[in-house]
Amino acid sequence: MIELGMTVGEIKDKTNQELGNLDSRIRYARREHGHTHGRVEDIERTLWMARDIARTQGQKISALETMLANQMNMCQKRFSNMEAAQLELEKEVRYLRKRRN
Repeated sequence: MIELGMTVGEIKDKTNQELGNLDSRIRYARREHGHTHGRVEDIERTLWMARDIARTQGQKISALETMLANQMNMCQKRFSNMEAAQLELEKEVRYLRKRRN
């Protein structure tokens, strides 16, 4: 801070010192801003990668669910066919037993 009793030289020195301090603070703030900005970019990049991975995983899960549903339908049809075949076999067995007796 500049006082009333200071000479021009002292004022000049004090002003230069304060300007130097401000310069240092500005450089420090720029460095910090650069680090922060870099970190923000890293975080954004990580988020985009996570979204892409999640989207890909979601697509894989959807495809697997579709495949599972198709397999279940196919199994259900086969089971129905097996039930029908079993009924036919039972009917045939009854018929053959009647003929034998």
